[in-house]
Amino acid sequence: IWVAGSFVTTMQIPPAASVRLFSGPQGTWNAAFSRNGYRWEPTVLGATPSGGTVTVPAGCTLVRALVWGAGGCGGGSSALGAPGGGGGGGGYAESLVAVTPLAAIPVTVGVGNATGAAGGSSSFGTFVAATGGSAGTGGASGATGTGGAGGTGTAGTILIPGAAGTDGIVYSYSSSSVEGGQGGWGYALPSLARAAGGSGAAITPAPGGLAGGSSGGNGALAASGNGLVILEWL
Repeated sequence: IWVAGSFVTTMQIPPAASVRLFSGPQGTWNAAFSRNGYRWEPTVLGATPSGGTVTVPAGCTLVRALVWGAGGCGGGSSALGAPGGGGGGGGYAESLVAVTPLAAIPVTVGVGNATGAAGGSSSFGTFVAATGGSAGTGGASGATGTGGAGGTGTAGTILIPGAAGTDGIVYSYSSSSVEGGQGGWGYALPSLARAAGGSGAAITPAPGGLAGGSSGGNGALAASGNGLVILEWL
């Protein structure tokens, strides 16, 4: 590590196996912590229940919390020639938080949406929080839908908005060549979701990845991506 231009000490990087993805069924939270020789294993909460608690490991007094809100749903359409806009990406928030060993802290992981609404918010206690992306609007005869705004970080040291979804696109009304708006993505989680162009037929929208908005379309709505919470116990 370099401090003020001087070499101070080395830092061992945990092996890749130290990162676990907990994506259990609804109602299940993995509360097991262990030492891997370097530090406690990071806790990654994605595609998890919308709410629960985590217990701070014994002896741990600091955690780096990284939080993403869920993506917004892309808009549909009432007309084949008017595709909907893409949903916005979830906001991002990050902070170092002083914690008490063995304390139980509530955690919420935002849930994606497939019914034309915004994505859910994510949080780590009251310390770090981010909202979900807004939904894209649906198209109507003679008008394409607009992209939803990205979510925002609402608590924490680093606050970064999610990318907005893009508007639906019409290449040619005469040939019904259109394309649904692209879903936005969360910070550092590129999750581009764009529906294929249509030609007088329904457009099937694409689902969003983690913290990503789903794309707009003319057919059934697609689900946006769930939020994400990563806790690095220091």
